[in-house]
Amino acid sequence: MKDYNRPPVINPIPTAILAIFFCIILVEAFLFFGFGGPLGNSGVAAERMLLIQQYGVSPNLVNWMLETGNFSTDYVFRFIVYPFVNLSSLSVIFAGVLLLALGKMVGEVFSALSVILIWFLSTTLAAFFYSISATNGQILVGSYPGVYGFVGAYTFV
Repeated sequence: MKDYNRPPVINPIPTAILAIFFCIILVEAFLFFGFGGPLGNSGVAAERMLLIQQYGVSPNLVNWMLETGNFSTDYVFRFIVYPFVNLSSLSVIFAGVLLLALGKMVGEVFSALSVILIWFLSTTLAAFFYSISATNGQILVGSYPGVYGFVGAYTFV
């Protein structure tokens, strides 16, 4: 009877947050184990740069798409995939911790569909407005725009 009210050893995390987290980890695991292993290899840096070039959102991409009328899936797909490609393993660790912490709080209040919509709308809109307004030439990659979307959702909790 004493064990009935004992708190769980690991806090339960909503499945939508775990799905997003595992997508981020899957890309990093591919880089880590597919190219060089724990000791590293120059192939990891080259492969990461290739992923950043292929899936990052560059400044003025939206302006170029609107001017040329080229809305091919390669360019539109970048707005959906870029948050799963990060600049470094350390960036994955910090973004993952923030995602799990904020996502748990948001996911306990909102439905799974709402959590997924918050993630994709915040990352897609961040990429859209970044591409319109950025002047520094830096390609946008990383999970932080989605995490910031959960910060905004947390204000409604």
